[in-house]
Amino acid sequence: MATPTHAATVSLGTAVNYAVLGVGQITYNNGSGNVTVGSTSEALASTKMTVDGNEGISQGGTVLVQGSSSIVNGTIYEYSSGQTTISNGVVTGNGGVPVVAPSTLTQNDADVATALTEIAALTATQTINGNVTTATTINGNGGLNVIQINGNVITSSGNSLTLSGTANDYFVVRVTGEVNIQGATGTGLLTGGAVTASHIIYDFTGAEGTTTNCDTSSSPGGPFQVCTGHATTIDGTILAPNLAVVLDNGTNGEVIVGQNLLLQSGGTLTGTGNTFTGFSSGPTTPEPASLLLLASGLCGALGLRKRRSNVS
Repeated sequence: MATPTHAATVSLGTAVNYAVLGVGQITYNNGSGNVTVGSTSEALASTKMTVDGNEGISQGGTVLVQGSSSIVNGTIYEYSSGQTTISNGVVTGNGGVPVVAPSTLTQNDADVATALTEIAALTATQTINGNVTTATTINGNGGLNVIQINGNVITSSGNSLTLSGTANDYFVVRVTGEVNIQGATGTGLLTGGAVTASHIIYDFTGAEGTTTNCDTSSSPGGPFQVCTGHATTIDGTILAPNLAVVLDNGTNGEVIVGQNLLLQSGGTLTGTGNTFTGFSSGPTTPEPASLLLLASGLCGALGLRKRRSNVS
């Protein structure tokens, strides 16, 4: 018997218009969606940190663009005036002046909350119980893949987590633990086959703890529970409502945070063209038994109509 296909929708709505978004509907110990681009406390702070796309910061958060070579190739949108500080870095959009847009940021917050609810309601198609610490490839099913990882994702020594499939594959990956991506160039959270970064969204569902797998000796606002090394890559959008994030790497996708985000050490965050496009499977496909009942009903109706025609 064929397995029925149930309708599913995952969409970021208006929140898709950013490379970086600090949301305000979730407030945790370290504040609400604080974003730092570049670092003056790191040895590599003078190395260019680039964000390709807009940045948004909702109520209660801050944006700090610092470091002599850091650049935001987009516009910064803030809930209220004064949330953004630009120190040495460059913002190219709107002449470098942040746009105050409280209604837009409020809608962004609501759309992120909706996306989190949609993702939480999805039934997993594959489940991994335990930590992912070795090279792992997850192959797609040709449609929506909902991957549940009940544990940490810790890659090093050239290992990667690769999502592979066709151009029709979408991946929603829920991770309950911490994420630490370290290793050689070309490793990380990657795509395989014809899968693109715009078809992947990671939802890091855990809550902030007191331990971390990240090196945060000179990073403010820790502990950081989603972090990457200098040479690694993340393909896909990151949703981290409760975990602080530090990215040193190349990230192809949007980053949405509810706590602190630190972008440092010469990395590049390319949101433009890589943000999650959303997925909708359309109406529910009837099960075979339902189709049989429908066909029987149609046949009965046609037979009754024929008998009435003969009588008349």
